[in-house]
Amino acid sequence: MTPPSSAGFAPVDSSLRLQGSQYQIFRSHHGTRRRRRCVSASTGTCRGDTGNDCLISVDGTDCPLARSYKKSLYSYKFKHSGFRYEIALCIKTCKIVWWNGPYLPGEMNDNMIFEDGLRGMLGPDERAEADAGYSGSAPYWTRVPDTEGPAHRAKAAKVRMRQETCNKRLKAFKIMSNRYRHDMARHQVYFGAILSILQLAFEDEPLFPVEY
Repeated sequence: MTPPSSAGFAPVDSSLRLQGSQYQIFRSHHGTRRRRRCVSASTGTCRGDTGNDCLISVDGTDCPLARSYKKSLYSYKFKHSGFRYEIALCIKTCKIVWWNGPYLPGEMNDNMIFEDGLRGMLGPDERAEADAGYSGSAPYWTRVPDTEGPAHRAKAAKVRMRQETCNKRLKAFKIMSNRYRHDMARHQVYFGAILSILQLAFEDEPLFPVEY
């Protein structure tokens, strides 16, 4: 079944031979580099931007599938078949501003997924805060551990910890943490729907703040 076009999703190839990526941006961000990731959709003004070159944090997360072993589907994170997605948070507002996927974890690592989509969305001189899995795009497109001075490391570590917390809240939904055994073409729709629920939940139970 093809997801409705009004939902903003592209259908996933049910044969699992994924030819590209699908993504959803929760807000429309336009304008200069300083306004891309933390712009207010209602006022068009930037929320709390202090001039950092990193306006977002990014990380990948894998979701298990009830599929027999296949090299392209194999996830080293849980030693089984799965799909891989990418999620990005605005550092200042803690809003989910980007997600991308699914990808085949046996073929695409986190940095390859980043270069396939999100990197092209960054403005001139803009980077993303990420873990060591994104070292291939550092230092021009990502800021990764052990590449900055000690004064920045503690702040960056907290940003990455909050990104991991977002991923953990996603996995609180059993359909994302248990082995998925339903229509593979619908997995992307469920993933996007749960991120929408999380975004709304953050209004009442926000992730912890960070100084950056």
